[in-house]
Amino acid sequence: RNPAFAAMTAEIEREVTGRLGDLFRSARDRGLVHPDVDPDSLALLVSTLGDGLFVRRAISERFDAERAMQGVMAVIEAACRGALRLPPLPS
Repeated sequence: RNPAFAAMTAEIEREVTGRLGDLFRSARDRGLVHPDVDPDSLALLVSTLGDGLFVRRAISERFDAERAMQGVMAVIEAACRGALRLPPLPS
């Protein structure tokens, strides 16, 4: 609701996902990420999973960080292998 805060957080989000996309692009170039995986879609997935972890930790009294991270890492690893079909980002 605050335009200044919204602009600031949007810029941070662009920076974080942009750097993650660059990281995954580099990993793909080195053969560590499947060639069919879009680095920017993978970056958005990782960012979204991270956001979810923060929220879950804040609202759940029984949050098990180790268990949650195992699940998140399994999803990220599957995505890197190309085992998940990530939708392309809009142009």
